[in-house]
Amino acid sequence: MSRKKRRKLKKSANKILILFVLVITVIIGYRVVKINKNNIFQEVTQENKEKEDKLYSEYTTCLTGKYQEDEVNEVLQNKIDELTNLLSKYQVSVGYEDIMTGFKYTYNSKTIYYAASTIKVLDAIYAIDKYYNGELDINEKILFRAIYNIPNSPFLNKQKVGSYISIKDLVKNAIMLSDNGAHMMLYDYFGYKNLKSYANNLGATNTLVGDQYGNISLNDAMVYIKKLYELINKDEIFGEEIKSWFTESDENYIKTDTIKAAVKYGGYNEYFHNIGIVYDTNPYYLIILSTNGNGKTANMVQEISAKVQELHELFYSNRQEYCTFKVYNHS
Repeated sequence: MSRKKRRKLKKSANKILILFVLVITVIIGYRVVKINKNNIFQEVTQENKEKEDKLYSEYTTCLTGKYQEDEVNEVLQNKIDELTNLLSKYQVSVGYEDIMTGFKYTYNSKTIYYAASTIKVLDAIYAIDKYYNGELDINEKILFRAIYNIPNSPFLNKQKVGSYISIKDLVKNAIMLSDNGAHMMLYDYFGYKNLKSYANNLGATNTLVGDQYGNISLNDAMVYIKKLYELINKDEIFGEEIKSWFTESDENYIKTDTIKAAVKYGGYNEYFHNIGIVYDTNPYYLIILSTNGNGKTANMVQEISAKVQELHELFYSNRQEYCTFKVYNHS
């Protein structure tokens, strides 16, 4: 082969080598850039995810957090005014409080009423609390004497005088059937001073003023019901049993076909009350005390509780909008 041809071949080989090196360089460079881009994308994606998770956590915290006064917008205020206008046509005191957030409404809070059978809630919480604390055997039996065989005692009137009845059965029937004889047996067994001291220590101020039934205010009723809610949730099995005594109680006009309510009524002459816990998706306390007992009490309670339910639902609907704006629009 001539020297000239060898030089041409060498030149071609060099060109091919250079081209090959350039191609490899480009490929490597592309891959490096791609890797860097992927790394940057992954970093950005992770950063966005962390930001979204943080915002969602703030949103859920807002949804379940304590009520803030600036949550009351015009729409919610109008619903509050609607409720107030409704209540003005009755002789009534009403207290509502959402358990999770503390959002509340009260109407005519200073009036004091005859407690009537709402005092039997005190019988129940006293006995259950003492039982939980190991200070009382709730299955202990008490002598049923003739003095307790009184009117409006649908449970005791069917029992034999001289027999022994457990504290648990007396509490259950004092709540479910509003048995007056059962209340009197418990009242005498626990003692006036013990019951009154217990209620006063909880924060009730009108307990057993006047007679064995005493008086009640919105504050007193709320104190009893809050303690009841605490005791129901203290033990899963017994708590469900206690709850059933109240949800299946006589003259419970707060419950509906779709919403359970653990309620105790009280009625005497013009006095009529329903006090309890409404087991909505978000449970709340509801106290209705009135001197409309000689009228259509069921209709009154149902009308009021339905309007309170509207307020409750609107509060949670507005809270979703409030928290969305507070968290996402200010992020």
